[in-house]
Amino acid sequence: MKSRLFLAVVVFLAINSCNRSAQQIEGLIKINGTELYVKTIGTGEPIVFIHGGPGLGFDYFLPQMEELSEDYRLIFFDQRISGRSSANVSQDSISLDYFVSDIEALRVYLKLGEINVLAHSWGNLLAIEYALKYPTKLGKIILSNPVPFSKEFDEEVRLLQQMAMDSSFMANRAGIMNSEAFAQRERSAFEELFLLSFSLSYYDKANMNEMNFKLFEGFFERNSKMQYFSGLEEFDYYPRLSQIENSVLLIRGEYDLSARNADVKTIDSLGNARLVEMKFSGHFPFIEQQVEYIWEVKNFLEN
Repeated sequence: MKSRLFLAVVVFLAINSCNRSAQQIEGLIKINGTELYVKTIGTGEPIVFIHGGPGLGFDYFLPQMEELSEDYRLIFFDQRISGRSSANVSQDSISLDYFVSDIEALRVYLKLGEINVLAHSWGNLLAIEYALKYPTKLGKIILSNPVPFSKEFDEEVRLLQQMAMDSSFMANRAGIMNSEAFAQRERSAFEELFLLSFSLSYYDKANMNEMNFKLFEGFFERNSKMQYFSGLEEFDYYPRLSQIENSVLLIRGEYDLSARNADVKTIDSLGNARLVEMKFSGHFPFIEQQVEYIWEVKNFLEN
């Protein structure tokens, strides 16, 4: 009787382990001392998406990225104290090290082997740090519209952004910030302000209507805690990029308010990388040039 019970337990554990690596998940999962909101779509070779921010969520990747689920398992997650993930974290865990170790903990939780990553904007800092810390766990890397990997380009980026703020933008921003809704800290007003800021980085502002962006309940609590983020006070990844042996695709939008010289320096610093500059798009090329963007990603992963 005992041997039968032992066998049943072993079979149950084996099935449960396999299911975790294949089943679709949406909701909070407990890993690395916190709860992260996770959504998986599709089956096949895994791609982990690392959203921008910090403090935002992954929703703006969807629905445009869903096409990749025909061939890949897509893993989206709201980073620590971001989006719908738990706000109940200790101050000393709001750091670069924890944000990066969350990615590894998620890989382990989902019983994944080697993963590919697709990072966007600020999330590229996490992708690079992950590549340096966990090189054997990583397949291919897609750096989409990365922020510069040091502060040497800060002034150039600031000037680009300043030049884009015309009188119409300034009037609209003032209207939002002087509104009763903003004074009452209504999330809808802050969503409107975020979207207005994002509009600066679109080739065609009409494409903003295709963006799935929202702030979730508890945003203000999470946002206030983000001020304690540590680990990037001073950073310069360029000298270390040569340590990354993985294949890298860097995608940038021609009209992005980013330093093109920073992207060129990234390519020159990496050993196995290619730069694709997408015309008629800005900071969100997967929204403005979805067909071309998905083609570039698939072509990179398959070849």
